[in-house]
Amino acid sequence: FSTRMSSLDPPFEDFVEDPEEAALRRMLAMEQAMEAMSASAEGREFRRPPFKGRFATFSPAFLGTTGRTGRSTAARLEGGDKAILPDSVLRHIQGVGSDGTSRRSAMSSSGSIPVLTFRVRNPNNAAMCYAGVLEFESLQDSERAYLPFWMLQSLGASEGDSLEYSQLSSPLPKAASVKLMPLSSGFYSVKNPKAVLETILSRFTVLSKGLTFVVPDPSSSDPSSALSFSVVE
Repeated sequence: FSTRMSSLDPPFEDFVEDPEEAALRRMLAMEQAMEAMSASAEGREFRRPPFKGRFATFSPAFLGTTGRTGRSTAARLEGGDKAILPDSVLRHIQGVGSDGTSRRSAMSSSGSIPVLTFRVRNPNNAAMCYAGVLEFESLQDSERAYLPFWMLQSLGASEGDSLEYSQLSSPLPKAASVKLMPLSSGFYSVKNPKAVLETILSRFTVLSKGLTFVVPDPSSSDPSSALSFSVVE
């Protein structure tokens, strides 16, 4: 937390706090502290303000090809609408210090970490989309994030552009159905299109009208085989 005085603020030495305002401030601080202790005692999560920040954003091609953050992670990232974010974001959400866990999965079956949704915005052209979280990484560069290449294209962003990430404070409305238009002719030769669509959609967090996305064909052994769709409604 930090504060900055504007040119209109009086000097500190001339500032005298009103006694009633000081008492009110202390009372509010005490109520917040009591709420936090009560939440902890009851096993509830004491929520922090939603995360908001900027990261230099890259496609999976910049993840590398070795270790856990390698080809398999890059393939999973490219196959949906999820991001890899620095673990500093997770620490903010959980309210822990810099010595917290260095790597956790956002899709943990334990339920300790919720499925998160972020609004991603390109400040250069105001283009926007939504992304879930694939993983929180202990990255060498804590100011770096990763998105599928098709999402960078959708945002009109280049490799390394600084994008804004804003955690949603409430879940988006759930859709009862979705209508997709295949944009690649290869989809019409898929033997089991229903199964392929179910596999693809299970990897997405948010689908919005007008969105166009490109994902690897889950029915093909060729890693270069891709399918593209447009969300009609």
